[in-house]
Amino acid sequence: MKKVLHIVHLEDLDSDAELVAYVLKNGGISCVIRRAVNRQQFEELLQYSRPDLILSDHSLPSFNSQEALQIVQRLDVSIPFILITSTVSEDYAVQIMKQGASDYILKDRMQRLPNAVTAAIEKYEAEATLARQRILQEKLIVRTSIRAQEKVRNEIGIELHDNINQILAASKLFLDKALKQTTEQEELLVRCKEHLVNAIEEIRRLSHQIVTPSLESISLGQIIRDLIEDVHQSSPLQISFSADGFDEEQVCRELKLTLYRIVQEQLNNILKHSEAGNAFIRIYPDAQSLNLLIGDDGKGANLEEKGNGIGLNNIRSRVGYFDGELLIQTAPGKGFTLKAKIPVTKLAEPSTADE
Repeated sequence: MKKVLHIVHLEDLDSDAELVAYVLKNGGISCVIRRAVNRQQFEELLQYSRPDLILSDHSLPSFNSQEALQIVQRLDVSIPFILITSTVSEDYAVQIMKQGASDYILKDRMQRLPNAVTAAIEKYEAEATLARQRILQEKLIVRTSIRAQEKVRNEIGIELHDNINQILAASKLFLDKALKQTTEQEELLVRCKEHLVNAIEEIRRLSHQIVTPSLESISLGQIIRDLIEDVHQSSPLQISFSADGFDEEQVCRELKLTLYRIVQEQLNNILKHSEAGNAFIRIYPDAQSLNLLIGDDGKGANLEEKGNGIGLNNIRSRVGYFDGELLIQTAPGKGFTLKAKIPVTKLAEPSTADE
């Protein structure tokens, strides 16, 4: 709690205002109190004095505590509001608490005021801290998502320019040459066809990486096997896969898609960075969680020196969305193993996550 609280006190009686100031001081609350006796003064103090707390009498000549609370909310002043009153019905007390008041104190029990002020301020500060942490977490998720999207766009651009564009350019050269001469026309057309088939395969592979798979008509296990087959056709990396005990019927579509994207991202990391000859993928349940294990026998990494790249941050965000835990075991020369643990309580939980 702040060393000195700045308080706005809405009270038209001098004696009651003096009593509140005395009780706070006697209770060890160091504060500066600015008093308002009518609506206009109250609104001006809220707008220009930046208070930490509002203390409000219930009934004043021009308006009451409920109207005062409405003014606080209209001006979007997010601070504790404590009602101090001589008498109020229990129903009214419950109602104003529901509307946003932090507490209420009866004037014949004023000894409660210091503790009520301390509790209200501490609760407000704790909620403000949680709100800031939530905002920072949301910003981190958005930033990670944007970086991941930019990474995908960049990789697509590189693939289109450096690979598919070159294949199609070579096909055009063969066609131009075939149109100008007849002696080698058949051979040129055959080579042009080979290049076009190659371009089609590259486009299919690129699309396969980007487009969301249809998990309604194809099982997750089959989609992962298809992904592994694509890797085998283009890389010497050997990958084994098992899903013993994994019942897809117990898992929601969004989680299955998340598992697929994690496999896709980590296989991409292995192909790019690991220099591995072998890798494995395991999906298996236990009593507490559904587990996804992906490992390789490559060169490993020192995460303390290298840190987490965009790919691992993206995986961590996906796992965190389902309140899961991501564990990484690696060291230079010791390979790389990634384990995602999703709580069983989240397996069938529908999600609004967009892919």
